[in-house]
Amino acid sequence: MSYNQILQHSSHLWISDHTTAQEQTVQSLQNVLCKNNSCQTCTICTQIKTYTHPWTTWLEPQTSYTIDQIDEVIKSVQFTLDAQEFRFFIFTQAEALTTTCCNRLLKTIEEPHHGYHFIFLTDRPQELLPTLKSRCFTKTLQSQSIQHVYHDILEPFITYKFNKPIQFLKLIDKQNIKETATKEIIDLLIEHFYKKLKQTAQESSNHQDLHGYIDIILLLKQALLQLPVQGSSKLFWKNLYLAFDQHQHHVTKTT
Repeated sequence: MSYNQILQHSSHLWISDHTTAQEQTVQSLQNVLCKNNSCQTCTICTQIKTYTHPWTTWLEPQTSYTIDQIDEVIKSVQFTLDAQEFRFFIFTQAEALTTTCCNRLLKTIEEPHHGYHFIFLTDRPQELLPTLKSRCFTKTLQSQSIQHVYHDILEPFITYKFNKPIQFLKLIDKQNIKETATKEIIDLLIEHFYKKLKQTAQESSNHQDLHGYIDIILLLKQALLQLPVQGSSKLFWKNLYLAFDQHQHHVTKTT
């Protein structure tokens, strides 16, 4: 997505998996706001990457977006900006906009003051109201493999190597993983261990291995019921890392 294209349209609908959509949004905002060609090292680039830049507002739902969230956006766009000022409102899960919220937002995104831009991210465009889609410039982003994007996070869980907890937590800080991305990673791990379970059941009579995989799957499913809220991602992954480590020690002792 080019610099000019972002600014030529006040409302965008970007369709892709959650991880790709958020990464592309960060990169696009850096292209617009960084004065050094998206250098990745300046304060502006860092703020955008950590979702703290004052000109960007990232809106995430708990289950769905609320009228209060929408009203805050509407209130924020009442002011006239200077010619070189911009404000970006990013709805990270646009499919979670209720009909009421969506209808309340339509007039605001249709004719905003200069400098205000709205970016709606989704991997389920079929769940969006046609009235919202019709007001947006729509682009489908090329999805990246989640296995590739989060390879370093997946590796200790898949290889059973939990000897670098400090490095792992630093990685979590760097990735700044959101709740939706966490769910995608956990789903991927569950799929991996289901395949291991099926393969072991077909090729081996070792019931201990089977029970081990079942325990891991149950552990991951329990994690899905306790996904992190905003600000608690690091603690969530720390606890999951420790739980896997403890499970691996238990299995080692019993073999």
